[in-house]
Amino acid sequence: MRVKSKVNSFGEMKRELVSLITGLEDSAKKLGMDSDSNSFADLRERVAEGKLKVIVIGEFNRGKSTFINALLGDNVLPTAVRPTTATINIVNYGEKPVATVHFKDDHEQKIDIDKLAEYVTVQGKNLTDVKYVEITYPTDFCKDGVQIIDTPGVNDLDKQREEVTYGFIPGADAAVLVLDSEAAVSQSEMVFLQEKVLKNDIKKIFIVLNKCEALDEDELAEVVEYARDKLKDVASSDRIFPLSAREALKLSTSDDATDSKNSSGEGNGTADDKGTLEEQMNATGVPEFRDALSNFLLQERGTTLLTVPVERAMRLSGRMMAVAALRKESLAMDAEGQKERLKKMEPALKEHDSARERLKKRMDKAARELSRHFEAKIKEDMLNIGKSMASTIDETHIDPDFVKDLLPDILRKKVCLSLE
Repeated sequence: MRVKSKVNSFGEMKRELVSLITGLEDSAKKLGMDSDSNSFADLRERVAEGKLKVIVIGEFNRGKSTFINALLGDNVLPTAVRPTTATINIVNYGEKPVATVHFKDDHEQKIDIDKLAEYVTVQGKNLTDVKYVEITYPTDFCKDGVQIIDTPGVNDLDKQREEVTYGFIPGADAAVLVLDSEAAVSQSEMVFLQEKVLKNDIKKIFIVLNKCEALDEDELAEVVEYARDKLKDVASSDRIFPLSAREALKLSTSDDATDSKNSSGEGNGTADDKGTLEEQMNATGVPEFRDALSNFLLQERGTTLLTVPVERAMRLSGRMMAVAALRKESLAMDAEGQKERLKKMEPALKEHDSARERLKKRMDKAARELSRHFEAKIKEDMLNIGKSMASTIDETHIDPDFVKDLLPDILRKKVCLSLE
């Protein structure tokens, strides 16, 4: 017997999910729920596209861009002490580093990586018209359709930058929340997690305690324990990572790291130097996070790609069914109300019909009496006219033929005078 491969099973499940979401999208349209219909359309396109979106989020000045650079092993995204990232930056896999700026008027422009600061930072002179930026970079994390998304900081004074981040969170499959190890898990960060992340069905959450180089060993252990207790309902303990993104990035971009990449034990970098460099890198905590993220992408990518859209589709369809039920109930209530109103109006309608029938009878009776009176009057006048004419003819000896011609006009005038 031939065993069906996991790849084929995943492909079939993806096609089935696309078909189901399409049906829900059509139902939402028929109910006139345009917003939900558009949400289903976005879900459908997302499942069909098959990209896994890992969003890097956190409050401003937590070192999110530095952290992504440490993952990439190079200074790709602009960084500074002040909050700098003001747009969404999407990192995809590509053999050569290149950036594509997407503007608000829907046109695109390719730029060199070293020009990014002009388009994505608060100080950038071209920031105003930028919608988001796509960056391709040769990183293993982004192979097979994985995207890493850098976002502006939340809890910032600029609420517009916050809204940019909030708008992208619902489209993510997994999240990396970057915290400051010296002030980890503030109340505002807990609210952000609950209201903006978990409520958007994001269950795969990695917690990064950044800037841990500022703490000694005991202080760091205390911070990690506090974070694990505070976030126990949000993230498992094996997904909380203390690290120093800045130190890792320094090591990755140092001359020793460059020599070790470009040589095979020859030149400036010796085997002992490499060993020392590797130990230093491990001490930053970044390699441990890389391994955990890689395992997640390898083992849970397919499950996440399907389960997150399914949960969102279920939430949307639940709301759609609730609206449909309310409308059905409203229609039923309207029908019952119409019946009740008709029942209350029945006596008035019956009285109206009776009054109309009585009036009709009175009018018919009056018409018959008028008709009889008119007929009697005509007969009486005709008789008087005949007598008068006969007398006149006898007295004046008028020619009878002349009277025959004149009589119709005389009769007509006499009738008209009797009707006045």
